[in-house]
Amino acid sequence: MIEVQVIPVKDAPFRELTTADFEISISGRRRPATSASFLHFDKGPVTRNPETARLPDCAFGFQRTKDRATAHYLVGVDRIDADRKGVRQVRVKMVDKVFAVPLHMWRSALRSANPKPASDP
Repeated sequence: MIEVQVIPVKDAPFRELTTADFEISISGRRRPATSASFLHFDKGPVTRNPETARLPDCAFGFQRTKDRATAHYLVGVDRIDADRKGVRQVRVKMVDKVFAVPLHMWRSALRSANPKPASDP
């Protein structure tokens, strides 16, 4: 499972996102999303410096860095044998470039990671 923070690139309205909206790469291999569940809109204050900010309102620890609507999704991917050896890099992009992924977090019983900024918006 991957926790994903999604923002509109401009003032585009949100729409319901599906598995087809997420482009996922794990350890350099493209992987299809098997589920995409909307969790909530992040409504906390905008945080310019996350290291000195108060705890975020988001239960998963994501902070808003831009003053626009932010949605939190849980995106599923099937595990493969290679995941047992370790997950080096998780990338999540949006197919529809009206949306971007500023933060995502890989969640697995095999390995957990702290939230990290996405390398490619």
